[in-house]
Parts: sequence; C-alpha cells; structure tokens
Amino acid sequence: AISRGHLLPKQRKLHALEKEESDVPILDLTNDALEALVTRWTAESGVRSLERHLAQICRWAALRLQGVDVPTGLGREAAREAALASSGPDSEGRIEVTAEHLPQI
Repeated sequence: AISRGHLLPKQRKLHALEKEESDVPILDLTNDALEALVTRWTAESGVRSLERHLAQICRWAALRLQGVDVPTGLGREAAREAALASSGPDSEGRIEVTAEHLPQI
C-alpha cells in the first residue's frame, strides 16, 4: 500500500514521469510487479531498498521514453529488448511494468 500510494508517486514525480494535465501516469507498475518487487527484490525490512528499486525502474522508464537503451554488458541485449518490448511506451507514451519485466530492468 505504501509503495503504490506514496513511494511510486514520489519517484514518478522526481523522474518527470507524471503528466500534469492527466490523471494517468506515464509509468505504472502492475500489482503483481509491486508484489514481486517487495517479495523477491527487497531483502531488508523497511522502505529504503524498495524506494531504491522503484527509483531504478523510474530511471529505466525515463531513458526508454527518450529512446536510450542501457546495455547490460552481458551480451543479451536482443533477448532483453524482446522481453521488454511489451512494456511500452504505447501510442500515448505510457509504460507498464509487470513482474515479468523486473528481471530485465
């Protein structure tokens, strides 16, 4: 609840991923993505680690909207891009991150 109600909006605002004239944010994480983030990628209790992961996702989304791809350096860029292609941006410029996208970001 704190991630969707406070941390995600805060990070979206910091990374310019909210449209002021619209109630629909540019970046949205599905409920399964937030749950996976909390259970699989946040090892410590509290919210600092969760907020760092949300900030990482927001930075990735901001770069994706600008057409910049950050290479992983692991030689799997084609497979990574294929996995992330469904995240967007869509025709309205929005990105949706699901639990399946998290390992690739």
